[in-house]
Amino acid sequence: MMRAWLNEVAAANPQQRDGAAPMRVEPPADLPWMEYVAKHKEADRIVGDGLVSFSLCFIAGTRDPNRNGQMRLDYVVEKMPRDGATEHVYLHPGPKGPRSDAKVRSVSAPADSWVSDKDAALRNLLGIPQHLRYGKRQAWASLNRILQDVPAQTQVELTVGATEDGELFPYWLWLTNLGEVSRDLHVRCYTYAVVKATCEWHPVSGVWLHVHYDDGNHIDLGIYRDPRYGKLTVYTTPSWS
Repeated sequence: MMRAWLNEVAAANPQQRDGAAPMRVEPPADLPWMEYVAKHKEADRIVGDGLVSFSLCFIAGTRDPNRNGQMRLDYVVEKMPRDGATEHVYLHPGPKGPRSDAKVRSVSAPADSWVSDKDAALRNLLGIPQHLRYGKRQAWASLNRILQDVPAQTQVELTVGATEDGELFPYWLWLTNLGEVSRDLHVRCYTYAVVKATCEWHPVSGVWLHVHYDDGNHIDLGIYRDPRYGKLTVYTTPSWS
């Protein structure tokens, strides 16, 4: 039943592809997920000191070759915090019963939200759980909402003017989802502090995010939308070599 419901949710959401805002789906009341976890061969590792939540999540930045490139869909378990850290465990039931289940994966995070604790998230950029990461379409939409009433080439600072989510745009959730660029930023953000982040829009080149570090360097990240086909292209220009 766990596999069947996963397949049902995947089939009902073909739009969940690279760049879309990843969906999180709460399990129906009759889904025997507690029984599934209790009988899992790694149940002790999954449960730990107890569970906070259990949900089904499309994982940003991934592609499932068995679903024509749709985002991978996993059950995500949030465990009770231990020693100041919260662990998320990723489960994927196999098509032929428990022996064909995918390998259990887990990611530890600071107890505070990855969204609200910017500094902690930036220091562990690649540790941000996949289901929280922004794709380029989500980043494009967020930046355009911020800049909709702002004149062209006018920079808006993203580290002030907190919203209900804690920031105007949690840009670090996008920085972690840029492939090889994210690996470089992971090292840089661990070494140098981000002192400012701004965004702006340009009538020709699209929307831009500028991230400044305390060593005087910065990186510019742009998203351009093709006016004819609607395709989004990301540009990254670091000031360091």
